[in-house]
Amino acid sequence: MKAVSPLKIAERIEVDPKVLGSKPTIRGLRISVEQVLKALAAGVPQEELLREHPELEPEDIRAALAYAAEVVGIRSTCGREANRTRTGAEGTHAWKRLALPEAQLGSPPVARSLNP
Repeated sequence: MKAVSPLKIAERIEVDPKVLGSKPTIRGLRISVEQVLKALAAGVPQEELLREHPELEPEDIRAALAYAAEVVGIRSTCGREANRTRTGAEGTHAWKRLALPEAQLGSPPVARSLNP
């Protein structure tokens, strides 16, 4: 499978508060990354997704998968850093000095928003 660069992800995955309640979507369409991922996880072949949603392109599906991998990687990294810091010599409240407060570690980071 051909890798999708971060630049290509940014071109295809958008977050707009006016579209699907700020969920990451494919090119601003009313098709969320979540919908694409759930369909693929349920075993729907890419060809069927493209047939059912002619506005989708193969690169959109690859970008959705790459975006999900990136989010999982960021969450995983944040969680390890928070756990190491919380249990380290600095004390149990050292997590407050991290870039993401502990309360946000469970929320997916969104770096590509249409509203700054």
